[in-house]
Amino acid sequence: MSPDCDFPAELSALPLVELQVLHSRVVCQLEHEYLLNTDGPHPVTQDRHEELVAELEARRDAAPGA
Repeated sequence: MSPDCDFPAELSALPLVELQVLHSRVVCQLEHEYLLNTDGPHPVTQDRHEELVAELEARRDAAPGA
């Protein structure tokens, strides 16, 4: 998922499975960018990863028994 691809504006509206798939795609892109660019990944990719991790953690913490 390159930085120029569409990205949902509101992650909280996505079902968990879609959020997990999106996270997987962004992680693959992040790894790809680390391998190709000695300066590190694109800032947009980093921001997307941080947003996804924050949303996944928020859902985990809000789950019953968390």
